[in-house]
Amino acid sequence: MRFNWRYSPLVAAGLFLAGGSTWASFDSKWQAPSGLLPDQICPAWVLTDTASPEDPALTATHLMLSTSAGGENISYGHFGAGLQFPDPLIIEFRARFESGSWSTDSRAPLAVLFTTSPDVGNALYVRTGQIFLNVDNNIRGPTAALDTASFHTYRTEVTAAGVVEVFYDGALTLTGSVFISNSHNSATPRVVWGEVSTFAQGTSEWVFLRHNAHATGCDQDNDGFQYADDCNDLDQCTYPGAPEICDGLDNDCDLVPDGAGVVPPGPIKDLQVLVDAATLRWIPCGGCSYDVVKGDLGALRSAGGDFSMAVTSCLEDDSLDAYSLDPAIVPPGTVGFFYLVRGEGHCGHGTYDSGYRSQVAPRDAGISASTTDCP
Repeated sequence: MRFNWRYSPLVAAGLFLAGGSTWASFDSKWQAPSGLLPDQICPAWVLTDTASPEDPALTATHLMLSTSAGGENISYGHFGAGLQFPDPLIIEFRARFESGSWSTDSRAPLAVLFTTSPDVGNALYVRTGQIFLNVDNNIRGPTAALDTASFHTYRTEVTAAGVVEVFYDGALTLTGSVFISNSHNSATPRVVWGEVSTFAQGTSEWVFLRHNAHATGCDQDNDGFQYADDCNDLDQCTYPGAPEICDGLDNDCDLVPDGAGVVPPGPIKDLQVLVDAATLRWIPCGGCSYDVVKGDLGALRSAGGDFSMAVTSCLEDDSLDAYSLDPAIVPPGTVGFFYLVRGEGHCGHGTYDSGYRSQVAPRDAGISASTTDCP
């Protein structure tokens, strides 16, 4: 048998400072490597897709959005009174413009629209070799000539006073303002991205998009704390009052990484051997890195639970991710393997103990006495 618990996949994320002038804790964070489409995350993006036959195409690295006619649109949006805009509103994304065309000078096939109050807003447009804002409906405004065919990170900051600043790979590139237009903007708050114009068509590829506008009623990491109270709602290990471990992060949301009461990493739970019988996964709580030991379950039983006699190898030493691979086949006559994981922090080793009452005795001393323990 193998020691085996439930596993819930996570996408870990934290506080970001990426080329803008302001720190932001992003309340909405979508990224292609998560394997989820934007309408599958929390808060969910609303998909608009009038393209035919095209649909959003997600790969391991990016999301492709494509239209083949000017009257088609394919985009994702957050809408309505549930959006609460801080000062400044920050929208950040990484994308590239692949190809396309437009029938008016004030539109582009890649765009991010934002409406901050009824009929007040603007948009960042990206097309071949140019990024720009508008100054009114169908009137192009501040423009910069830049490479757009490769992936770049764009960050738009919108202040309560209506000033719009656009950063391109960390450099301030455009400065403009919001404007009043019931044709260009919307009657309700919104953040919309993709191919959004009936005057343009084309293909773009997106790696991530995130913003700091608050959306109500969302606990994305299912830790029991809503986004408004959770300083990192994509990390199940981070929430107000969480144990503060020595991992360099602000686990308890007191704005102080490794703050008062910091302790070594605790038990790692929810270890699971997946259906391929070779891949181990666990929830990445409890350390900066992880050690994984493997042992002989028959030897453990024969030794009366003495782990020093049963551990056979250090499968992972200071692994930076929350998975491991062991394709070994159980030899004939062997009862089975066991696997145990501990976190590693800035202040030393964590524990191989499970934290469950069903555990009969501590494990760490025995495993440490083994000649095959992780260093």
